[in-house]
Amino acid sequence: MQSANRTTGAILIGLGIFFLLVNFGLIPGIAHLVRQWWPLILIAVGVQRWLASSKG
Repeated sequence: MQSANRTTGAILIGLGIFFLLVNFGLIPGIAHLVRQWWPLILIAVGVQRWLASSKG
């Protein structure tokens, strides 16, 4: 279970950094995709977390 928590934490940290870089314009050309699809990214992280917790 601790491995799943670390994986989820790493994914959330990575997403946070990615969103910050997009908001500051440091990743050109992808900002419109992130603005449109960010809910799907969060759902995917939630599903990954839910599946990981149901295995334990």
